[in-house]
Amino acid sequence: MAINLLSPKEKRAVRSMYRTHRLIAILMVADLLLLSSLVLIGALHVSLRQDKLANQDMLAALRSEAKVVEFNKLRDEVNLTAKYTKLAKQAIAQNEMPSLRLEEVFTQKTKGIRLTSFDYIGDKKSATVHIKGVAASRQNLLEFTSKLETLAMVKNVDSPVANLVGDTNAPFTLTLELIEQKTNE
Repeated sequence: MAINLLSPKEKRAVRSMYRTHRLIAILMVADLLLLSSLVLIGALHVSLRQDKLANQDMLAALRSEAKVVEFNKLRDEVNLTAKYTKLAKQAIAQNEMPSLRLEEVFTQKTKGIRLTSFDYIGDKKSATVHIKGVAASRQNLLEFTSKLETLAMVKNVDSPVANLVGDTNAPFTLTLELIEQKTNE
């Protein structure tokens, strides 16, 4: 027979901490996958650029020899390589790592706040995070909201008046409007 040394409150705290750590671990794995895809796209970009330069050299040699058929074939190959290079550049420019931004939001969670769900809606120009949870007290929610407002990446935090209706264990909904993420173009 096992002896349980933790109170129910301590069990909830341990479970909450475990869920938070598990979520952060999942986000970190997603970041690693995104990072590895960026590395592969970068390598493809370098390879395509080298192929393009080699094909341009061959194209110049063929032009001087007036081999029209081979010249046209190589010109098409150079154009195709240029197209793939452009697509690779676009893929690199559009890549965003929202999990880093979400991790920063989750680390602002204060004692007495339990997050139940979130939605990240974003593209290159704007991003919005919808957070739902339960606040142990009105003060806990106000502290959490204040911490979110101080983040440099947060443009606006929308907390409806309905969030302040309950005194204890009150469900809440927050909407964070994030500033445009800088890209390296």
